[in-house]
Amino acid sequence: MKEIRCPKCGEPFQVDEVGYAAIVKQVRDKEFSAELKQREDIFKSEKDNAVALAKSELEKEFSLTVSQLNNTITDLQGKINNSKIEKDLAVRDAQMAKEKEVGESIENLKKQISELESRLGISEKEKELEIAQAVSKMN
Repeated sequence: MKEIRCPKCGEPFQVDEVGYAAIVKQVRDKEFSAELKQREDIFKSEKDNAVALAKSELEKEFSLTVSQLNNTITDLQGKINNSKIEKDLAVRDAQMAKEKEVGESIENLKKQISELESRLGISEKEKELEIAQAVSKMN
């Protein structure tokens, strides 16, 4: 038989082998449970930290991707605006060239009309002169 002292009152008492084994098992189970709980807490803490780190890395990666996509969108919008401006300039240049060409054609036609009118005027005067000469010859 084993003698054990009470932790509260300090009195010794006798315990047989079976009782002693039960007390030892109870103490061992309590210590094992406490250590198990402590390890569970450590693992949970490590898991939470790993999840937070992974989440942080994913948010950082997502933010970078969003930033890159925004830059791409901005670049494409700039290209669209530039192409619209270039198209507008090309249309305006083509219109100006066409207007110039039309203006030149009109000027050429006006000159031709003037020349024809002056020729017509000269022809009419020549006819009048011929008529006047023919009339004067007849008289």
